[in-house]
Amino acid sequence: MWLCGNFFESLGLQEMEEREKVVKYMWDVYTNSRRLRLPRFWQQAFEAAYEDMSSDVPGVHEAAITEIAKMSANSIHLDPPPIQSTVGTCCDSALIY
Repeated sequence: MWLCGNFFESLGLQEMEEREKVVKYMWDVYTNSRRLRLPRFWQQAFEAAYEDMSSDVPGVHEAAITEIAKMSANSIHLDPPPIQSTVGTCCDSALIY
């Protein structure tokens, strides 16, 4: 594949883990939702990788997830997780940050 290793090495482990979580979630939507139409990137990625994503061979499914996560770095912007305050009131824990 044409993906540049140096670019993806610079993404960082935490960002790649977040991207892999998004891929897993979107795969679940792709395979289980008949009502929702995914954005073009996800539709094309899952169509191209369908055999690998649905494989029972150890490592094949996870490798496909990682590859799609890497490709998403060129197409999908992920918002960073919100920063939670360490100072707050008794009711702060009920808020979703």
